[in-house]
Amino acid sequence: MADRIFREEQILFGIRKAAKEDVADILRRLGTIVTVNEVMRKLESTCGNVETKKTILRKFYNCSQQPTESIASFSSKLEDLYDKAVSMGGIKKDDNILKGELYQGLKKELRQQAAYKFETEDDYDVFKIYLRKMESEDREEKSETTKPSKPAVHTSTPEMNEVMSQLKKLNERIDRLKREKVTGQSDNLYIPFISRGARRGQQDHGRGFRPEQRGFREGTRRGPSRPMSSTTFMPTCYHCKQRGHIARKCPN
Repeated sequence: MADRIFREEQILFGIRKAAKEDVADILRRLGTIVTVNEVMRKLESTCGNVETKKTILRKFYNCSQQPTESIASFSSKLEDLYDKAVSMGGIKKDDNILKGELYQGLKKELRQQAAYKFETEDDYDVFKIYLRKMESEDREEKSETTKPSKPAVHTSTPEMNEVMSQLKKLNERIDRLKREKVTGQSDNLYIPFISRGARRGQQDHGRGFRPEQRGFREGTRRGPSRPMSSTTFMPTCYHCKQRGHIARKCPN
């Protein structure tokens, strides 16, 4: 308006067209015969900033990124407080101040990752772009690690039904063969062989029979024992190779 590019009527028309809800009601109550300065003074008294310089500075230096807040949203909030503080004369306009508060207000994991870039990069906008790229990469990595697995798809086709039917028949046949095998083993029990002598030993030998006769041993059913030679347990002379004496008593 100071450069006289637009007429005052054009400026008022633009303000009224952009105003909505409560602001539009305020302009409507002012009437049609009103100047731009009167409109701005009315809007400033109703919607203008009433915070003190001290309050703005405290909010600026205490501003921090919330757990679910993005870099773009956090930086926009911080820049708004910074502009208010500069316009009120609280701090001087310096991008290094803004960059430092942006870094200090980051979430802990992002602040640790961006420490080197903060020390080496002086441009605020370049540093903010780096933070947004790093945030995007971290978000992609988390989405890949937490991606849910796809549920199993149960297919029901004629071919699959036929395969399942054949498997069922095969299992039934295997079970039947197992049962037949077990039954056959129980029917064909092993009967140990008993010699004729042992069977005679189990029979009644009549009155006056003694077990020591015919080579029987008491408490066993192994049949008659094998007769032993009179020289079975005699020593053998290693000098003449004959039984009945030892080498030092060898007559030869």
